[in-house]
Amino acid sequence: MNIQQSLNTMSLIAAMLTVGFTLLGGTYSNASAQEAMVLYDDFDQTLLDPNKWVGAQTSPSVILEANRKISKDALKIINRSYGRTDTDAGHTLNGNNLNFPNPDAITAIQATVTAQKVDVQGCGTEGDTRTFARIGGSWFSTDPDPSFGDVLAFVQIAAGVALPTPPGIFAAAAVLLHTPEPGAGLTILNTTPIGLVSPGQPAQLLIEWDPDNDQFIFQLNDEPAVSIPYELPDQDLPASSFKQVAVTHFVDNCTTEPRPSAFMKATFDDVFVNESAVQTE
Repeated sequence: MNIQQSLNTMSLIAAMLTVGFTLLGGTYSNASAQEAMVLYDDFDQTLLDPNKWVGAQTSPSVILEANRKISKDALKIINRSYGRTDTDAGHTLNGNNLNFPNPDAITAIQATVTAQKVDVQGCGTEGDTRTFARIGGSWFSTDPDPSFGDVLAFVQIAAGVALPTPPGIFAAAAVLLHTPEPGAGLTILNTTPIGLVSPGQPAQLLIEWDPDNDQFIFQLNDEPAVSIPYELPDQDLPASSFKQVAVTHFVDNCTTEPRPSAFMKATFDDVFVNESAVQTE
């Protein structure tokens, strides 16, 4: 694939990921880490360290195959999930997650992520099932009311039935989400593609919150960092505080066969965090 084809593909992905949402825009920058990054876990032991990780699942009733373990000196996460069958509206969120026990101390996460196997099934020909291997979490709240206001941000490797990537190629993307008012679901503030990744290709992903400059910083491998600004108050901690590495699915809900599903096997290795997060453990 030549440079122009890559740019065209990235433009299509950007359009696809932001349909129906407000795009604030991401800009390439020379931004660097606000503080030193230190190794948190390289998974060179036999078992996951319970002092470093907390296991979690989202919508466990529709996650039929889930696994988290160390394999060949890396964290392997498997998730096979299904959508609901009582409606054709919306998606079911399914996550197989490994969470940090001290999320509020973490302002930056870096990991080497490899999406190894993927299988997605949408609802008929109009489906939009997607799967993600991602790092990130909730970073701040825009309101002290615990019922709304949390801002989430992730950097992720994405595959989906409607993403216009070349055959066998995944999209790396940054995403910002927000619960703007009580009773409202998550609204996508921004989704910005940051590169393309092949199956089985290790990808170094970085996400950093830079509150002094009202922005998040994202990076894929040695590509230029991408900064995404926000215009939101950020003085409050999130009501639902978490940071994680995860394999997450958004599976179509569908009343017809075949039932939509998503599968991904991914590995995570060489997890780094900001130095102060380790010092406060």
